[in-house]
Amino acid sequence: MGVRRLGIICKRDSAKAQALAGEVSAWCAGQGIVTDLDEVAAGQDAVIILGGDGTLLHVAEQASTLGIPVLGVNLGGLGFLTEVAADGWRDALAALVAGRLQVEERMMVRARLHGERGSSAWALALNDVVLSKGNADRLVRLNVWHGDEFVASYRADGLVFATPTGSTAYNLSAGGPIVHPGVRSVTVTPICPFMLESRPILLPADRPLFTQ
Repeated sequence: MGVRRLGIICKRDSAKAQALAGEVSAWCAGQGIVTDLDEVAAGQDAVIILGGDGTLLHVAEQASTLGIPVLGVNLGGLGFLTEVAADGWRDALAALVAGRLQVEERMMVRARLHGERGSSAWALALNDVVLSKGNADRLVRLNVWHGDEFVASYRADGLVFATPTGSTAYNLSAGGPIVHPGVRSVTVTPICPFMLESRPILLPADRPLFTQ
């Protein structure tokens, strides 16, 4: 891919990320590449994330909407999504400029929340959508449909609807399975279910899921 313009997103309140952003900008300038600091905008060829998985997840929705690939440089702890080590950013950018990197597409989920008075709100997520009982002192009952097919009724503290990418996050902590990123599916995992037989279920992403 021809690289002429890059976005650089830094982890908030991270002096290390800010310092590295200066080095990345200087390197890019030497290659004739324009950089936009802390901005994701149309016309960028890629976005470089300097931080951890949380920073990447925060940027993923906007970048995906614009069709811009992201490259994560891990400055945090575990980096499931930010795979490039902090000292490997030069090699990674050189490979990007030379066209040696392959874009790996990841499935995302779009959720719509319906309010009691007819209002609704949309959200796009790379990892998961979580329905939680919040501060309520009792379990909630949630029924799940896969298209027109009834799937299950859960009594639990909530439900996690996880993408394959998100299967290693909250879903895994709640007892759900790890799913290969190439499997287009959504895992429905109950959070602290009342009944032992209430288990996670893996559903194909070929139709919408509904819960009430």
